[in-house]
Amino acid sequence: MTSEQREQWNLYSCVPRCIIALAALRGRAMSDEQFATQFASQIPEWKTRYGLMSVSDALQVIADLELATHAVHILDVPSLQRFMNEGHMLDYALVISHRHRSLQTDELTELHHCRLLLGFQPETPHLVLHNPTQDGNSYITTETSESLTEQQAEFIVLYRR
Repeated sequence: MTSEQREQWNLYSCVPRCIIALAALRGRAMSDEQFATQFASQIPEWKTRYGLMSVSDALQVIADLELATHAVHILDVPSLQRFMNEGHMLDYALVISHRHRSLQTDELTELHHCRLLLGFQPETPHLVLHNPTQDGNSYITTETSESLTEQQAEFIVLYRR
């Protein structure tokens, strides 16, 4: 990656970086550079915003890497809870948020961000998430279902049969 591509990657690549984290969890570790080299030619958006990836592109890449065989799009937290209560097993999920509460102003602002749902904290209502940041790092965080509802989160549940 060039330095300009790296800068854009850090800003826009939350979806690819969640896929890279999922690949590592599946025993198929790869670097940002390996991922970008493999898929850059398939994603036209990368010519202007290196690392930006739509959900449809993400699903194709996940299939190409054989990280999941099935995906279910769930539009909100209550629907995810119903899905789980119906006995469906949750392997991993991409969590796409459309709003974010500013720490400086406490206002909700538009922000499109992707995190990887890793699971649930035992005995709490918290979801455990892999969260890529715009400085190129990532960390594990927890969110409540109320917080994800406020963020207008939707879920792409990924699993293998």
